[in-house]
Formats: sequence, structure tokens, C-alpha cells
Amino acid sequence: MAVPALIRDERPLGRRWYQTYWFKANLYIGIFNFAANYFGTEYFFDVLGMVYDYPMIDLNLDATLVGSGEQRVPLIMYLLTQAYFLTYHTTAVIVLRRVRTSGLPIGAMLWPVLLLAVAYFWAWMETKTMANPWIESQFYYKDMERMLRYGSLFYSLYFIASFPIFYHLDERRDTDWSLTMTAAAALSASMIMMFLLDFAAAIFGPLT
Repeated sequence: MAVPALIRDERPLGRRWYQTYWFKANLYIGIFNFAANYFGTEYFFDVLGMVYDYPMIDLNLDATLVGSGEQRVPLIMYLLTQAYFLTYHTTAVIVLRRVRTSGLPIGAMLWPVLLLAVAYFWAWMETKTMANPWIESQFYYKDMERMLRYGSLFYSLYFIASFPIFYHLDERRDTDWSLTMTAAAALSASMIMMFLLDFAAAIFGPLT
């Protein structure tokens, strides 16, 4: 997360550390990550059948009035999610930029298709790799197969809400997002995510 700050000095370009892409990207993901964990994890508990069992962890942080409250979100999950989400969003930007600059006549139609594909890919991959036998006593899904098939689509709504907004962060040379604009964009993506999750929960109901 901090590697770009250590290997690239942008002061010769007239940018202070808080004006660089890496800082604004981390700010955006930090805000979106907070909403995803604080509110979104409650949907994973009650709709997707995700189970956290970390009795050794006392530091928890999650919503009070969203979800059943039967489980808590360990504070360390916010740090892990920051790294995961930065990876997912960066990959999405690379893929979507490649389509936009390819010059293909069907590029405009491919853009939303690849957006959905990258969102679903990362949702499925994280589900598959994280819920593994080595940590199943602390983290698992009540119905893993159904979670991979349908729950990953539910999870991909996080990224469907965020990828298109994050993509525009300083994407063009003549754009330079302020910290206020970056924060507002992340909050907008968070609100869209919440609507999508709630709509999906109302349509499909609990997968457990």
C-alpha cells in the first residue's frame, strides 16, 4: 500500500505526498473499505452465511442497527481489506483502461461486460481462497458451494458499485482530484453499494 510512496518522489512534478495518486487511491479505498466492513459485512453474516469465530480478538467494529448483531467484525479485517481492495481496484483499472484505449469498435460494449467479469472474478477468487480448510475453525461459509455460485455474484456488487467511480481517479492528464473530491467519490460508491446489497437481499433472501 505504501510502496509507491517509498520508490517514487513526485515533488519534481509539483505534487506533495497528499496530492499523489497512491495517497488518493488509499484514501478512496480506506473510506470504501470502512463502509464495506462496517455495514456490508452484516449482509455476509445474515444473508450469505459467513461465520467469523475469533474469540481471541477483543477489538471489533461494526454497525449497531444493521444486521442481527450475532457476530462482530474484528478490527484487523479493515487492514486486510485495504490491501485486497487496492489489488482488485487496480486490476480493474488496468483492464478497463486497456479496453478504452484499444480502439476496438465494440469497446463501448465490452467495457460494462468486462466490468462485471472482473468484479465477479475477484469476488469468486476471494471466496474460494479465503474460506479454506486451514482456517475453517475461524472463518467459513455455512454453504460454500452456494456461496461460490450465488454469493459471489452478491459480493461482486461491492465492485460493480465502486470500480467505475474509482476508474476515473486522476485517469486523464488534465484531471487532478482533490482530497475532498476523492472522499466524496468513495462515499458515493459506498452508498451505491449499500443500495445494491439491500436490493439483492430483498430479491434473493438469505442464501443459508
